[in-house]
Amino acid sequence: LDRAAARWLDAAAPERFGIPGIVLMEHAAIGIARLVDQVRLEANLSAVTIICGPGNNGGDGWAVARLLANRGVRVEIVSTGSARAGTDAATNEHIAREMGLPVRSAATLSQAASTPSCSAELAAGPDLADTLVVDAIFGIGLDRPLGGGDPETLVNLLNRSTATVLSVDVPSGLDADRGVPMGACGRADVTATMVAPKLGMSN
Repeated sequence: LDRAAARWLDAAAPERFGIPGIVLMEHAAIGIARLVDQVRLEANLSAVTIICGPGNNGGDGWAVARLLANRGVRVEIVSTGSARAGTDAATNEHIAREMGLPVRSAATLSQAASTPSCSAELAAGPDLADTLVVDAIFGIGLDRPLGGGDPETLVNLLNRSTATVLSVDVPSGLDADRGVPMGACGRADVTATMVAPKLGMSN
């Protein structure tokens, strides 16, 4: 699928078939959580850190955090910004916060990463070597460079680290149509994409 086709399908589900967006997000999260657990167990990792952006990609991440926590997995969320009020992403963020799941601000990690004496591993947390990192910052909706700020800092931080990374839909910063970085771009060991591979994945 290219970006336009994926967006058409997202719109067709509720408009033509009456499937609420929150149901679509939940099913996406169920599939992502299953893959996260598979990768985590194969790599013998005990914890999961999920970096959530403010949009639907981040909403998937908040839902995955809830599902994994309910299975007893040690989960931490890094938030690059709250979801827009009234969205499905905001609903899943609210649930995760009400559950008391540990949440850190992306700004905290960005500040640590900018300290010259701080290594990438220490900036991302002391247990990074035992942690699967989920990149749920931006998905196919991104059509411009990350443009600096916390998301770009975190992407660069992960790329310098030794962490195992699973990206949601596409690695953050990747052009889903052309398969080329739009500036800073995450490097994923595994990508959990929705419905079908995106056109850029074959380039």
